[in-house]
Amino acid sequence: MLSATERNAILIEMRGFLESVQGIVAGLAEQNTRAIATSARTSGMASAQGVPQALKDKLPTEFKKLGMATHMAFDGLARESMEIGDRQVILKQLGALMGNCTTCHAGYRIDEEGWRRK
Repeated sequence: MLSATERNAILIEMRGFLESVQGIVAGLAEQNTRAIATSARTSGMASAQGVPQALKDKLPTEFKKLGMATHMAFDGLARESMEIGDRQVILKQLGALMGNCTTCHAGYRIDEEGWRRK
């Protein structure tokens, strides 16, 4: 069971992922590697710090693995953007990252009663 605060924290994090993706896409359209990197870093591993241990303990293992892989993918995308800036590589990385999002949304649902596998 998740408290309303814990549930909202997860939903806020997912909305942050979506905002980062929007910024990355806008940066790609403008050929602005700095904007891409800034948007990607917003959802990188640094943003995963500060999650209370009590919440971490409640999350399914596979959900946590997917979440950490997603944070790391954002960091990788930011590095690619600043170091080389190859748009095709960035797009491939973004596609893989979005695969994490769709996998999670296809497999999990958080409702008032707690976690549910779909």
